[in-house]
Amino acid sequence: MVAERPLDPSALLSRLGLLEDPTAYPRPVDAATLERLGVSAAERDAVPSAQWEGLVLERVALVDLSAPTGRAPTEKH
Repeated sequence: MVAERPLDPSALLSRLGLLEDPTAYPRPVDAATLERLGVSAAERDAVPSAQWEGLVLERVALVDLSAPTGRAPTEKH
């Protein structure tokens, strides 16, 4: 789950019926996290490390959340 500030994560988790995992959030953004998200070294170098969270939000915003249909297009012959 990704939530943009100023939402209170505990209120959002409660609303969704989820439990907080203190080992997962908040977690500082480091080079390894950005690498896993496909953020290149050049992109990291262009942004001060204090603003890397913005790179994470930008990358997550580009994720396609469309559900796959699970079937190939059909044509009538």
